[in-house]
Amino acid sequence: MFPFFVLGAAGLTVDSLSPDALCPPLEETRAAVAARLGSVDLDGTWHATYQVVHRAQGDFVSLSLSDPSGATKLERDLPVQSGSCATLSRVIALVLERFFMRLEQASPVEEAPLEARRERDSSIEASFPTVSSSPATLAAPVAQRPTDSANTNRPAPNTPSPEPRHYDVSGALWASTDWVAPQLTFGRELSGPYRLGLSAAFDLARHESRVFEGAASVRRAPLVLSCDRRFPLALHVNLEASLELLGLLEAAKTRGLAMSGGGLRLVPGLGAQLGARFLTHAATQPFAQLTAAWLLRAAAPAFRVGTDEVLAPPALVLGLALGIGAPL
Repeated sequence: MFPFFVLGAAGLTVDSLSPDALCPPLEETRAAVAARLGSVDLDGTWHATYQVVHRAQGDFVSLSLSDPSGATKLERDLPVQSGSCATLSRVIALVLERFFMRLEQASPVEEAPLEARRERDSSIEASFPTVSSSPATLAAPVAQRPTDSANTNRPAPNTPSPEPRHYDVSGALWASTDWVAPQLTFGRELSGPYRLGLSAAFDLARHESRVFEGAASVRRAPLVLSCDRRFPLALHVNLEASLELLGLLEAAKTRGLAMSGGGLRLVPGLGAQLGARFLTHAATQPFAQLTAAWLLRAAAPAFRVGTDEVLAPPALVLGLALGIGAPL
């Protein structure tokens, strides 16, 4: 905890509940608050804290101010918009200053520079719409200050909140121990951080097996239904884990034999996936995934030439997928 100004036993402390977060940096926030507020006559020590909160719809910084008794007097949620980290420290300082300005009895000498500073900072706060605020702010004792009529009549900036994006599409190259396949996935957000995905891929390689004087070959198309859980790992980075239902669609045919033949089957399986998604607030989001699939070979019919089984499906498939996703 770092005191900015102390009057006897009174003062204000500012701290971060997300000490490893770099948006905004703690020391820069402390310096910005100290530079703006200077000296304020307080009874007891007030505490201001902030932390970075991650949500699927977007990250924001939650700011809270409590009085010496521990009662919360101010709560503000400041969205972390693109490129806004550099100014979030100044916005936090501005929010705290405006709160204490209403508590402090201002003299006429101070009024002109404070009003001029409010006019200068209006463009900064306008770019950070409030996600939520606490009515406790209105319950605090307020000393009304005279305001300039132009400022009173000026309409509040209209900054609509972005609509949450519930769908996404992604493309990846899935390289595994048994196939190398381009993959296309459609996703739908469920409740909270959960997501449902449907994927289809097509193996670029043809798998062959010698049979008597000829050969049998198979082409594969993995189909995946997945349920993902996303965990915020850092700013603009999510960790993703999922469980999957897998269906390996295989089409086989023979050549060079006295009688040609073919067949189609679906091999069911279970899968698991662990990966990371980057630039989660950008229009395109690269990702990397480690995959594992267990195929239930006994649940699928066998391909046979005569009485011999050929092209048996694999039991365990390990892989890596690299791709780019985009919210819709």
